[in-house]
Amino acid sequence: MTGVQNAGFCPACFSLVETWTPGPGGRPRASCPVCHSLERHRFLASILYDFRLWLCTCRAVLEYAPQPQISVLLKKLAGAATYVGSDLIDLRFATVAADACSMPFQDRSFDLAISFHVLEHIPDDAAAMRDLARILVPGGLAIIQVPHRAGVPTDEDINASPEERTRRFGQHDHVRYYGNDFQQRLEDAGLETQYFSAIDVYSSEKLERWNVPKSHPIWLARSC
Repeated sequence: MTGVQNAGFCPACFSLVETWTPGPGGRPRASCPVCHSLERHRFLASILYDFRLWLCTCRAVLEYAPQPQISVLLKKLAGAATYVGSDLIDLRFATVAADACSMPFQDRSFDLAISFHVLEHIPDDAAAMRDLARILVPGGLAIIQVPHRAGVPTDEDINASPEERTRRFGQHDHVRYYGNDFQQRLEDAGLETQYFSAIDVYSSEKLERWNVPKSHPIWLARSC
């Protein structure tokens, strides 16, 4: 019984976890051995679950670059809402092939939009942010996460080589690493934004059990 009580827990698939498995690049103790969620998936899943009473009132929800660890839970919690998963390159889990800078949806179409680790891939991120603000209903919510360094400005170079991108931004297909100006960029695009770290939202005991770093960031944004 003690082992069960002390086990980790994955809020993405509701599994007890005795041992976290390596993540991308061999990063230790990153992945759920059942659903393969990473730290960011588990953080987002816990937030979606806490929003479940509101989610069941939504009419339409959008997930940019859908991930199965999140899509399954989101569809379940959103109930009768129309679900759209959008991507331009990786269409394995997408329902719509679309450019994030010019989404093929009418203004004020979605109650919820999830953009997790998407904007750092997009050269014209300002256009993508403006379009995100456009498609949210009044009072609609965007849940956003990007790679982020506190205390420094955004480092970006859309013309950098793949090798340089890997060195500076962590992946060959990233064009920037966001810094302190990220929230201002969202607000310039017409999104009222609040920043939280994981420890602002959940206790250290929960984060340890979910294997989510205390400093993990998230931005909640609404269209102005």
